[in-house]
Amino acid sequence: MKAVRLLEYGGQLVFNDVPTPAIARDEILVKIKSTAVNHLDLVKASGTARQILPIDLPWIPGHEFSGVVEQIGSDVAAYAPGDAVFAANETGGAYAEYLAVKPAAIARKPSNLSFEEAASVPVASQTAWQGLFAHGHLEKGQTILIHGGAGAVGAYAVQLASHAGATVIATASGDDEAYLNSIGASRVLDYREAQFEEILREKVDVVFDLVGGDAQKRSFLVLKVPGHHHFKGLTRNCLRDSSPLSVRMAKHAQGSRYTCLIEKNLTPITSSLVRFQSALVRRVAENRN
Repeated sequence: MKAVRLLEYGGQLVFNDVPTPAIARDEILVKIKSTAVNHLDLVKASGTARQILPIDLPWIPGHEFSGVVEQIGSDVAAYAPGDAVFAANETGGAYAEYLAVKPAAIARKPSNLSFEEAASVPVASQTAWQGLFAHGHLEKGQTILIHGGAGAVGAYAVQLASHAGATVIATASGDDEAYLNSIGASRVLDYREAQFEEILREKVDVVFDLVGGDAQKRSFLVLKVPGHHHFKGLTRNCLRDSSPLSVRMAKHAQGSRYTCLIEKNLTPITSSLVRFQSALVRRVAENRN
């Protein structure tokens, strides 16, 4: 099969022939229809984070994809050849014609999503889900502030938080206010007009920070004690010294919980999340159409 590979850290990608994966009894061979380029692919390929995000060279990038089941192992019962699926793969490998995966890692593609649309869902949506619920412990009735609400992860976070029954406040450009309101934001703060901590009169239970920098520090001014502040990204601080940073920020927040959420926390889609995501994506697409 044809595949795009990285032969050395920081090197050029090459396009050549490699053996088609042989599947085990509990695996599925997927014929890739579409994949995506993510920041995670770039970070891994550069070698910047090799201590925490190592790869085996030569390496095939591609962490999210959609495709059609080509072959199933003898122990696989939930899928059949011809099924349209989408997924995230923790180790990459989707920049190829075929990919071997476990059944638990994939979900059936909603019929009203194209293969291109479906391939763009897993990484951003899982990042949002994990930030909100696995790390932020967001609950119904709470208030969350989402920085960068109109971005890829932010837009999923707004929808998921709203669906969970939380009050959603998002920072974004004023041009995105109508869009964010339409997907579940109760209030949109235009970061170009004023600083959010000067506008917000009430404190929030959770801050999901997709911007970082100065916004990260100022977020503690609007965070309840105890509260949860989650910063997603691969930054120098997170990579170099996350624990001392957590300690300093926790002291600043006077008891609030701080988590530096990096892409290493991404895991394959669980079966429960797959069911929820599939239903949510289907509803969003239906509303859009």
